Amino acid sequence: MLESRRASGASEFALRAPDWWRDLILGLLFGIGLLWAFFDALHWDGFRRHLAAEIIFVGISFALALLSPRRLLVVFMGMCVMLFRFVFLIFLFHNDWSMLATVAWLLLLVWLGYAVNRRYRLEEMKLPEGFTVVEFLLLAIGLGGGLSLLYLLRRFIGLG
Repeated sequence: MLESRRASGASEFALRAPDWWRDLILGLLFGIGLLWAFFDALHWDGFRRHLAAEIIFVGISFALALLSPRRLLVVFMGMCVMLFRFVFLIFLFHNDWSMLATVAWLLLLVWLGYAVNRRYRLEEMKLPEGFTVVEFLLLAIGLGGGLSLLYLLRRFIGLG
């Protein structure tokens, strides 16, 4: 039976390893938590008033990211989400400070990416070849549930 399965290719209902999904969802939730706090920082008066709650909010999503055994990879993925926001600010404001912040963030990501590349084997990190319907639904459920929990956390600590 195993030989026939190998010969016919992977099933459309086959799933990747759970640790791959755990790392992806925790990294994205950490990045979204950072992004959410950054959006709040654009309204500086409100951000200063709720600084302790913002630190708790980002701290909890960061602590969840650190639960992964491959925490360096998860933090790297989360920080990559913020890079898109910094690049957007360069084009939006045409500001030299935005450009310097983006270059500094990019240098930090290059350094962190180098550390990730040295620490983990490429086989552990590679993206899956095929994306099945079940995997897409699991990713949507994981991200949707995580975003809902982040939203509830924001309301609980008085940010939303």
